[in-house]
Amino acid sequence: MSEKEENKIPDWLKNLQENSWELELLVSGGAIFSLIQMSDLYIDWIRTIKITTQIPGMSIILILGMFGIKILTPDLYFI
Repeated sequence: MSEKEENKIPDWLKNLQENSWELELLVSGGAIFSLIQMSDLYIDWIRTIKITTQIPGMSIILILGMFGIKILTPDLYFI
């Protein structure tokens, strides 16, 4: 066999490489949507914990958690 035949990429693999942007767009859109929805759920969850238990420092955990979520979520208000 010649070297050219050994290094040939199958057609199905080429097609997968060319169309991988569709899956990447779907996954990144899902991640952004989940993070946007997660901020409201996170606030409700922390408030429930603050009401049911008296754990000190829950406000700081709320602030740091929201800070992390907002850093990961793009600012869609300016689009």
